Amino acid sequence: RAVNDGLAKESTRRICVVKYFFPPVRAWTLEELGRLVAAAEKMRGGTRKNPCPYSVLLPAYIRVGYSSGLRRGDMLSLRWDSVRGDRLTLVIGKTRSSHVCVIDRQAVESMRLLPRYGQLVFGSIISKDQIKKVLRRLIDSCGLVGSGKYLRRSSATYAELNGLSAMYQLGHQTPGIAYRHYVDQVILSENRSPVPPIPLAAVG
Repeated sequence: RAVNDGLAKESTRRICVVKYFFPPVRAWTLEELGRLVAAAEKMRGGTRKNPCPYSVLLPAYIRVGYSSGLRRGDMLSLRWDSVRGDRLTLVIGKTRSSHVCVIDRQAVESMRLLPRYGQLVFGSIISKDQIKKVLRRLIDSCGLVGSGKYLRRSSATYAELNGLSAMYQLGHQTPGIAYRHYVDQVILSENRSPVPPIPLAAVG
C-alpha cells in the first residue's frame, strides 16, 4: 500500500522474518503459595478508608485469585451478588465475555471473613495501586520471585495438572494462548517419570 500511495519505492529485497521465542513461564508452586498465605495471615496493618486488616484481606485475595485465575481488575470488580456458593459469575473485563469460576472451600471461607462496605468484594476495600504495593511487600518478605500475576499462572498450571483446561480456567477465548503464556511446564511435569536408565554394562 505504501508503494501504491507513493510513500515508498518498490523493493524486491527479501523481507527478513524475525523469530521471537517466549521465555519459559514461571508460576508459584503449592508450597510457595502456602508460604505466601501463612505470611499474609501474620501481616500487620490494614486498609484505612474502609478498614480491613491485611491478615484478613490478603489471605482471601490470594486464595480467591489462585482458585479463580482472575486478573487483578476482575478481582477488584467482583461483586457480592456474583458469588453463588463456590461459584463466581462475572463478565471478564478484557474480553467482555461471561465466565463462571469454581473456587475451593478455603477461598470461599476466606472471602466470608471480609467486611462488606459496598457491592464489591475486594474493590470496596482496597484500590488497584494499593493491592499491587501491599502484595509486592508480602512477596518480597517471603523471598519469592514474581508478582500478583503469578496467582493466575499457578491457577492455569494446576488446572492443567489436574486434567482441566487452562483456557477455560482463565476464561480465554483463543485455544492455546493460556497454555503457552500461563502454564509452568516444570510444575506440569510433576507427574512424569524419567525414561528408563541406561543399564550398566558388565565389565570384563
